[in-house]
Formats: sequence, structure tokens, C-alpha cells
Amino acid sequence: MLGLLNKLINPMMMFVLQSRFHSLFSKDLMLLTFIGRQSGLRFTTPVMYVRNGDRVVVAVAEHESKIWWRNYRKPGGVAMLIAGERLTGRAEAVTDADPQRLDLLFRQISRTHNKLARFAGYQPGAPEGCVAVEIRCD
Repeated sequence: MLGLLNKLINPMMMFVLQSRFHSLFSKDLMLLTFIGRQSGLRFTTPVMYVRNGDRVVVAVAEHESKIWWRNYRKPGGVAMLIAGERLTGRAEAVTDADPQRLDLLFRQISRTHNKLARFAGYQPGAPEGCVAVEIRCD
């Protein structure tokens, strides 16, 4: 069901986030553009984010059903459109294989997007089963 909903809503969000009306959603949503490691194809998807200076953190809700974040199991390049500003950076997926770092990232997300952190399955001090993508802007 969520997959079908994403197929309907994502194109609309992509259109709005690239338009002059982006401010309706760009406080919480950005466009993330990446190259698939296996396919070599370019993909763009809207994601919820938290920005702190030159760092951007994305909580990957329902990560089991999403593939894009797996491109960043090893750090790699990424392009972003945040509030009308085009940025590039290096992204890296953080999983419960590094629980301290993951907990720190989710605490940052929780400060401004507590509902997103909970939707991604985060429990304070217990990030097991969660995934975040940390991006350092160029």
C-alpha cells in the first residue's frame, strides 16, 4: 500500500520541490539525487531530512522496503535540492552495526522531527533495526 502511495505522491512532491512553491514542503522535504551502484542510472527521490550546518541527516523509514540507501553502504556522492538550493555531498548509510553513531544521528533527528524518528522505528538509546544516511555537504 505504501509503495502505491509513494508512486502517486513522489512525482507530485518532486514537481513542487522544484517549483517556486517549494517552501510549502521544503522545510521537511528535499530531493536526493544519486547514481545506482549496480545500474549506473540516475534516480531522484523526495526524502525527509534534518540539516545542521554542512551536515544533512535522513532517517530511512521502512528501510527494508527501500533500496536507495543501500547505495551508501560505502560512502558515495549525492546531489540535493534543499529549499531551492542545489548542493552536493558525500553520503554514508549508518546502520545498527554502529549503534552509538546511529543513536547520535537519531537524537539529532528527534530534536526537530520526533515523529519521523519514531516512524523510522527509533527508540531513544535503542537504535536497533534503524537506518540513517548522513551527508556531509561539499
